[in-house]
Amino acid sequence: MNSQDAHDIARAEEAKSVLATPVFKEACNRIDAELRMMRESTNLKDSDMHTRLIIAEQMWGKLLDHLRSLMMSGDYARERLRLRENFAERAAAAVRRGIRF
Repeated sequence: MNSQDAHDIARAEEAKSVLATPVFKEACNRIDAELRMMRESTNLKDSDMHTRLIIAEQMWGKLLDHLRSLMMSGDYARERLRLRENFAERAAAAVRRGIRF
């Protein structure tokens, strides 16, 4: 395993543990509810506040997307590692059988 794969896998595990904690899930639900409540209670004529809320919702979404992306990059690194190991095993078996590359 190269250092980048190890780094990606470690970061993916960290992101996965953050996303899976009950405290984080509770915080996510509360932030989503608060943003929705603020948007619904803001006067329609207050375009400045609506703009701020939209930006806040977008940034919140980007944070969650980043954590999910980290998890996926770790999955991708694990798959690359698995494919490399499978190739090495097949190559070793081929050499043992007398097949040359």
